[in-house]
Amino acid sequence: MAQPGWLENFDLASAQKRYQILATMLIVGLQFACAFGNFSVLAFVPLRDPIEPGSYHPRLVLLFNLVGSVASGIFSDKFGRKMAFDIILMVLMAVCFLYFSGIVVSFMFFIVIIAFLGGATSTVGAIFISETMANKMNRGSLIARQFLGELFGQLVSMITIIISSSSVSQKYKDYYFTFNNRWMSVVVATATMMVAGYTYLFWVKRIPESPRYTYFVWNNSRKAASDAKRLLIREVTNGEEEEATVLQNLTFGLFSWEFYNLHGWHLLGVTATSFVNGINYLTQLLFLNLIFHQYALLVPPSKPELLLFLAMLMTVTTVLGFLCQVFLIDRINRFCILFACFCIKAVLMVLVLLETPWKKKDNITELCVYYVLCNIIYNFANATNFVVAAEIFPTRMRGTCHGITVAGFLACINVIPGIAASFLVKESKGKTLEDASNEHGLE
Repeated sequence: MAQPGWLENFDLASAQKRYQILATMLIVGLQFACAFGNFSVLAFVPLRDPIEPGSYHPRLVLLFNLVGSVASGIFSDKFGRKMAFDIILMVLMAVCFLYFSGIVVSFMFFIVIIAFLGGATSTVGAIFISETMANKMNRGSLIARQFLGELFGQLVSMITIIISSSSVSQKYKDYYFTFNNRWMSVVVATATMMVAGYTYLFWVKRIPESPRYTYFVWNNSRKAASDAKRLLIREVTNGEEEEATVLQNLTFGLFSWEFYNLHGWHLLGVTATSFVNGINYLTQLLFLNLIFHQYALLVPPSKPELLLFLAMLMTVTTVLGFLCQVFLIDRINRFCILFACFCIKAVLMVLVLLETPWKKKDNITELCVYYVLCNIIYNFANATNFVVAAEIFPTRMRGTCHGITVAGFLACINVIPGIAASFLVKESKGKTLEDASNEHGLE
């Protein structure tokens, strides 16, 4: 498929970008802050009610993460990727100010806001990197590096949990669960997100809006060419900039018959694979502490070793899954990754049904090995689906479709539909965004 004039002139699909590292690190910083807030606070949930810790707080995280993903995707399609980032950062810093000033000290409010911002950052960040900073050769690994922020957030939350559990256990030897407002230390540490915010505000005038968004949504070829010129490292002549012309862009909506013909099955496939991948990954990640507490698989939860073990296990699995994402996602076709991951997960689910020694109450070594292996596969499949959703849809609806895809990650029934749904996912490795999304409907 022929590319528009300004894409041919500037070669956005292959060229290296000027602010690639800076913009990626800013998004990673935001992802770090939100992941740190979520995981640190959720680790304190069993300590608030040791008898029946419940699942209310993790459910809040899931719900508002969904709302944040969908809302930010729609907003970025309507008003631009850069505007969406500005709104996220302003809300982020406003929340920090409210906590530091003592105006708002609600545990629930903090969970809701951080979960919402986490979903918003993941969606808008992936779209911005895909359209603005990446090229077709490094797009997968660059988007996957967004999970680096989540990794660091979990690492720092692990350190915070260890320090908090040690200090509290020394002060309250008989009443270990008397945390009072100790969770507020998480808010203080979450102030690191403000560093990323201020850095972004300092550079906001230098990083332009996505040229693809300006071209395909606003139909402003001259501004798109100017933004592309600011992004490229090489010099661009005035003649190249003036040659940019607007082609006849598609105008159909999300619920139109034209969208169904071009991308209906793709949206169903990506959403279904994300939906199916969600149950094991999210339930183990968010509810693992509750599972271990309920069935007493570990030491009594009145000791800080519980938090230490959960934090270390979470970190190990995330690191290994992240390494698989970055090094393999641009070397193996997206379809092959998804299909292989779902087949492996199907085998692992069958193994759960068998009589194995790790089901015994006094032996959890095999259970931990199984958990680590599962999370590596889940992280790999999750990142691949996350990347594909940021590639194969038209620019005008890329944010909305990506938000819908992320929302589909929240639950599922089993992995069998995922194996079937992986056949509906379009291959995008090595293609430009215009070819992968069939921007002009020529195929």
